[in-house]
Amino acid sequence: MYAEQARHYMQQHEKYVDADIKVTDPLEKANYQGRLSDIERQLSRIRKDARQLYREMNRMILCIGGTMLPIQSGTQRALTL
Repeated sequence: MYAEQARHYMQQHEKYVDADIKVTDPLEKANYQGRLSDIERQLSRIRKDARQLYREMNRMILCIGGTMLPIQSGTQRALTL
């Protein structure tokens, strides 16, 4: 779920970066940059929550004698774990 959200925000970020580069109107540029800041905050929050959840899940699994959970490469990239 976290990786899915992160990928969505990453796509939105790319769109706004492209639009920000092309825009010449200062008001529109400010709006795009504000939206980019919001997206970056959301991505940071998602990644932080995912890291915390992953850490806690692994801690519980290790406590019951299991081994650490592997992360798929696509998920790892999206969440930068």
